[in-house]
Amino acid sequence: MQSPPVDDMSDIYDLVIVGGGPVGSALSLMLARAGLRIAVLEARKPVPVSGDGRTLALSYGSRLILERAGAWPEALQPTPIQTVHVSQRGGFGRAVLRASEMGVPALGYTVSYNSLSNVLSDSLRETSVEYMWDATVVRVEPAVGETLIDAQFAAAPRRLRARLAVLADGGRGVLAQPHAAEAVASMRVKDYAQHALTTLVRSQHPHNGCAYERFTPDGPTALLPVRDRFALVWVAKQAQSERLLGLSDSAFLAELQQQFGDRQGRFLEVGARAAFPLSLRYAREIALPGVVRVGNAAQALHPVAAQGFNIGLRDAWGLSRLLLQSGPHALHGAALARAYVRARRMDRAVGIGLSDFLARVFEIDRPLVRSARGAGLWLLASGAPLRRAFTRAMMFGSSR
Repeated sequence: MQSPPVDDMSDIYDLVIVGGGPVGSALSLMLARAGLRIAVLEARKPVPVSGDGRTLALSYGSRLILERAGAWPEALQPTPIQTVHVSQRGGFGRAVLRASEMGVPALGYTVSYNSLSNVLSDSLRETSVEYMWDATVVRVEPAVGETLIDAQFAAAPRRLRARLAVLADGGRGVLAQPHAAEAVASMRVKDYAQHALTTLVRSQHPHNGCAYERFTPDGPTALLPVRDRFALVWVAKQAQSERLLGLSDSAFLAELQQQFGDRQGRFLEVGARAAFPLSLRYAREIALPGVVRVGNAAQALHPVAAQGFNIGLRDAWGLSRLLLQSGPHALHGAALARAYVRARRMDRAVGIGLSDFLARVFEIDRPLVRSARGAGLWLLASGAPLRRAFTRAMMFGSSR
């Protein structure tokens, strides 16, 4: 296809971020006062988001990152998670992780995706970052000394040039694949043949800041405290998920009661339900000179252990630190790409490996495997050093 022309210097940037979701917006906010010319390209039209939207589970470490970026106001209405109760159905063993044991105010928080998006957007309006709506990126091509970004702005073609292009929540399949970019463009995909059903439910007893992760042969069921309710994530095979979507509210609550038990008393109300397929997608490599991946463009994980968004936010934080240390002259360099890969290697590997392992191992419904899982939960419950190390990794990630 013929490349859109470059009209003038207005299309030349230090940094172009493809994807204006929370990870891409947070990255731009982290760098907003670094003296860089930054553009964020978001495919959605500028329609105000309202309502609760889906629920994000943020680790305590993610709260610290957002605080440092200036994006943790009371408008977020975060609900603290004080304890996490982990168990398996049909087998012994359980573990309880507590914020008090770690000396932190909360292990994590739940916030509305829409609320976080609005807070980030409001914060960016006070900076020089150019946030461009209705901008669909069709091609990202590394070139000598710069990266070319071809996009449709309200259906009108336009080419931007940048020292560095960051593929954030968006940008799937847009990276041109000359030999040097082949590894970065390559994505590995595993279909879990599962769907995640999500909704809000109200229970008889207050949640008191407790989150639950209950493993079953069909998949994990998670309850996350959200104000006076729980956000439910119920993982099941596609046919089961579709059946659950079609139930009446009373029939659905009865099945949830059977699935979860009576730790929270009776389940009284359920909100609108939705479901989406689950897969693991991750890039073999996440950087080359002129292009890096962060967030869902680098890895999209199974929701078990709620690590996906938190790893993506740590991607953004790690990249922002390197960019601030390196300076504008190094944005397109191979040294920056290598440093980013090194900085993120361990955390990515542990997060991807752990979520995939948990998604697979708890599906195996055999007596010996159930016993082994129970023994693992017992060790986590009874071994304070192991429990603290595991909890710290869930809050802050794994260092190299």
